[in-house]
Amino acid sequence: MGILEGAAMIEPRLGPAASALRSIAYENAVRRALERVLPDGGTVTATEPPADFAVLTPTANLLISVVFRRSRNIQMVDLAPLVSSRQLEGADGGLVVANQALSSGVSEYIATAAKHGVMIEVVNWDGPEHDRDLRQAVSRLLRQADPA
Repeated sequence: MGILEGAAMIEPRLGPAASALRSIAYENAVRRALERVLPDGGTVTATEPPADFAVLTPTANLLISVVFRRSRNIQMVDLAPLVSSRQLEGADGGLVVANQALSSGVSEYIATAAKHGVMIEVVNWDGPEHDRDLRQAVSRLLRQADPA
């Protein structure tokens, strides 16, 4: 990635390609992290947009949306595709994994979604040092899906 960023500084036309590759690299890293933190019997699979992955366990089906932003905070618009999609109707909950901090309105947006029966969590993940936070978010969604 560092080489790509250096090349983009020298040749600005490479900038969009570099951003796309960073986004793909982040998404792949999130998938590996999900695989590390899932309980036994859980799997991560690719799914149709707007979700990026589905987490399947014997008792639940969670949709995962990965949001990579270079500079701005995560805003409500970043959650809208997952929250408003019909995909979430057939799932037990949704998780947004993001590399930037959340804007102030995101918590309110999540609370509003919960009032309409849409269970969603947002977690900031920026490397293996945040696996614990990711594991806790997944666990909360799984507990809500199977309260027994």
